[in-house]
Amino acid sequence: KKAQTSEAKVFYHKMKGDYYRYLCEITTGEELKKYQEIAQEAYTKASELCKYINILNPTKLSIALNYSVCYKYCSTKSSRTQRRFLFQKS
Repeated sequence: KKAQTSEAKVFYHKMKGDYYRYLCEITTGEELKKYQEIAQEAYTKASELCKYINILNPTKLSIALNYSVCYKYCSTKSSRTQRRFLFQKS
């Protein structure tokens, strides 16, 4: 079933980005590059679609947060290694 409202479409693309961002955290090599591209495309599409949604909408705010997390932590293997190390220490 297709999303009918712009907020539903935004939410779909945000969730798609989240899913592939999570896959980026556990993969390496060519798969990692593929998942990074898909996550980037999904977050970009969600950002484009949410231009007309209220700035205080929780979905719009979560896109900004999750996109920044994707950009920061999914781009290099060393950052994932550092994050795992921090979780193991706590």
